Amino acid sequence: MSEKKRSISDGNLLQSLKKSYALLNGILESSKDVVIFALDRQYRYLAFNRIHYQTMKRIWGVDIAIGNSMLEYINNPEDRVKAKNNFDRTLSGESFVLLEEYGDESVSRRYYLDHYNPTLNEDGEIIGINLFLIDITEQKRLEIEREKIIKELQNAMSEIKTLRGFIPICANCKNIRDDKGYWQKIEKYIEDRSDAQFSHSLCPKCIKELYPDMKITSDI
Repeated sequence: MSEKKRSISDGNLLQSLKKSYALLNGILESSKDVVIFALDRQYRYLAFNRIHYQTMKRIWGVDIAIGNSMLEYINNPEDRVKAKNNFDRTLSGESFVLLEEYGDESVSRRYYLDHYNPTLNEDGEIIGINLFLIDITEQKRLEIEREKIIKELQNAMSEIKTLRGFIPICANCKNIRDDKGYWQKIEKYIEDRSDAQFSHSLCPKCIKELYPDMKITSDI
């Protein structure tokens, strides 16, 4: 092959590579909300989008680079083990989706919906993994808050004691008979079955009966 033809061939190859790179970069950066990255079999970065770079900075406080192992950036031992197990599971050929929580407690802890997929070469061999992550932290926090409120309401409802049905009451002394057959003061009966509490006073009628000489100037 002449030097001229070789130069043309190399130029075409370079243009083809540039187009492929531009296409790949366009795919990686097409979404502003989805974290995308790819690793080789040694967990080293092959590619990642800007959102992933910003995410790693946000939750781990690190600046990632192509060629470095992602596991080295994860400083939480439990998260590192969890990530490695998921990577190895993917490298065995599995594709799966997980809801996970990651991040340095002192920096930021976030929830993600993670899509794991193996990366294959032309011969169908697994050469790495690719991941798509969606940050669902706000939705998860709202869900947790909603569950907390529901639980608090359920606990409150379980503590509320309601008075229902017919209540036997003495026509003379006004004591009430409970479900065990015992007679109780009306105040005691109601307090045991609700959150109500009684304070005692005298109505104007009773004041006149008990203290006929007392001049009433206001309600007591």
